Amino acid sequence: MCSLGVNQQGFILREVSRDKIPESLTWPIFEITDVLLNCLGDDIHSLYLYGSTVSGKFVTNQSDLDILLIYQELSEKRVLGQGPQLAKSLSQTFKKVFTDVDISGTSLTEAVAPKNLYGWGCFLKILCVNIYGPDLVQQFPNFQPDTRVAQGFNGDIGVFVRQRLKQLEALEAEPEQKIQKICKSSMKKLIRTSFSLVMPKERCWVTELEDCVQIFLKYYPEQQPHVSSIFELVKNPSGNKAEVIELIDHFGHWLVNEFNQKINGGESNIAVQ
Repeated sequence: MCSLGVNQQGFILREVSRDKIPESLTWPIFEITDVLLNCLGDDIHSLYLYGSTVSGKFVTNQSDLDILLIYQELSEKRVLGQGPQLAKSLSQTFKKVFTDVDISGTSLTEAVAPKNLYGWGCFLKILCVNIYGPDLVQQFPNFQPDTRVAQGFNGDIGVFVRQRLKQLEALEAEPEQKIQKICKSSMKKLIRTSFSLVMPKERCWVTELEDCVQIFLKYYPEQQPHVSSIFELVKNPSGNKAEVIELIDHFGHWLVNEFNQKINGGESNIAVQ
């Protein structure tokens, strides 16, 4: 057991803030927010940043800009229809600043639904900084790093593995760059899910991938070869479709089975404050 990322009461520390956004990003973020508001307007309830931009770890042209868009209930089709194209356009416009501009989204109803307290609720509470609209963060309780949070963040691992394999297998003459992007995001998901598998035992919270790997391997040292390969592919993503499929298929299915046994079938011990 460790005490990383939690306070004396065992609740996860919020380590993101507006103060950690580099001054050099003030104007790019303003322009990107303006584009989103001009395109989607009243469809948007609120906007949040998460990731390196608000954690003090941003590196120009080496880090993504991660945006969470909370949209009004009746706006789902418009937002989800325009979101990918907006992200692509903004990534191109700001390619000298960000490696990618990533836009994810959910409806206001889903974000505040009791069933999603340990998913969207915890995600907003721990990892997000509001930059536009009503701030939902304060309405959520504090969380401990236990099975409910593991389920909320990564309980979808089975669906993720199936969908990602299907997506890769359907690719034919796609550019290597597209496969590399899929590879990188997939490997990150596998590492973070691996950590969440042992998080309830460690009672700690980490977001750095290297820390996730080290803590996971304390419990599963036999997975060292696979996890080392996965970690390497985060740093140097492969454009080889067969290589990516093989790793997701092999380690991913092992992880799904282990997660279902230890977390989805495990005992809940969530504590809120």
